[in-house]
Amino acid sequence: MRGRPGALWPVLVASAAFAASSPLARMARPAHPIVIAFGRVAIAALVLAALDPRGLYLSVRALSLADRLRVALAGALLAGHFGLFQWGLDETSLPAAVALVSLEPLAVVLTAWGLFGIAPRRTEGWGVVVATGGAVVVSRSAGQGEHRLFGDALVLGAVVLFGFYIASARRLRDALPARHYAPLVYGVAAVALGMTIPFLSERDGAQIWPLPLHAVGMIAAIALVPTVVGHTLIQI
Repeated sequence: MRGRPGALWPVLVASAAFAASSPLARMARPAHPIVIAFGRVAIAALVLAALDPRGLYLSVRALSLADRLRVALAGALLAGHFGLFQWGLDETSLPAAVALVSLEPLAVVLTAWGLFGIAPRRTEGWGVVVATGGAVVVSRSAGQGEHRLFGDALVLGAVVLFGFYIASARRLRDALPARHYAPLVYGVAAVALGMTIPFLSERDGAQIWPLPLHAVGMIAAIALVPTVVGHTLIQI
């Protein structure tokens, strides 16, 4: 986006949309965290696919086998990211989860550096230092109130997977437009998460089905705001 007029506004809108994710997920309780992750990507995939179903079909048909495998990999990574994040959010405090998930830009920078040799600029380097310092501060308060180290580890796992997801998405940038890539990868993520649901157990009051009406509404809100708006904008 660098150097394009008006390129800042998608970042600002996406950031505001991301900020709603954790509070909405907490409000979706007692829904099981994996069910929340499944619902958000399934609804997002359906909404975005409905905007241009024919174009999406033609884009998928035009993909090579290698690109289809890359889409499957990206969807699996995204499923793991959302699954770990929602699970971690359920196992630690809301402030800790929000602080730790803000390390996602750090994961993207390090993954781009490690896999593609794209060294971070000076400002990105300072961002890495500040974000890492914040994570250390957050981890020191583990065990207080709802804050648990196990939940922190799950959120950090989600952060790492997000870096690899963005790296895999880079390889698909020229294969299909973002408006078709997003519903396709969300759909693959939904299938991956959906396959795990029969093996879940309703632990600690976390419900799989049926869900209270307010939980369904919150999952739909997570799908429309942080996912359709937030995650889709950063891929444009």
